[in-house]
Amino acid sequence: MEMDDEFLEVNDLDWFASFEDGTLAHFATGGRSFVPQAVRNSIADYEVVYDFFSH
Repeated sequence: MEMDDEFLEVNDLDWFASFEDGTLAHFATGGRSFVPQAVRNSIADYEVVYDFFSH
C-alpha cells in the first residue's frame, strides 16, 4: 500500500539513502516534511528497511 497524505500527516518517518562511495544518510520528517516518492511507494517496503536499520 502506498503512503497517502493522511498517513504522512500522522506519522513521523525516517528513511535512509546510500551513495556510491558507501556513505549512508539518515533523513527524518520531524512532522510534516518532504518524503521521496520512492519511500512513499510502499509502506511494507519502508517497514522492512526501517526494521533493518533500527535493530
